Amino acid sequence: MSWQTLEPAEKGARIAVIGSGLGDSLLPAILEAGARSIDLPSQVVALEVTPDQFEPCVQHLEQIGFRGASVAHPHKVHAARLAQRFFTVKHA
Repeated sequence: MSWQTLEPAEKGARIAVIGSGLGDSLLPAILEAGARSIDLPSQVVALEVTPDQFEPCVQHLEQIGFRGASVAHPHKVHAARLAQRFFTVKHA
């Protein structure tokens, strides 16, 4: 699924799994099962994202109401830097 084509959801929590090579990942199913176990209506979306698309993807997900994301390889370092910048700017 392409992150560029995602639109706001009508209801429920939306969670992204952002990475590269997610085809065999069990993480989306694990996150959906966790949400079901607490009766949280949700949609988990696996997104193949290149390093140069990571920050625009995260910004887009925030704008359309995603509640969270799990970041996988190769974006973990970039995510940590982005989070640090967010907390430095927004909470200074």
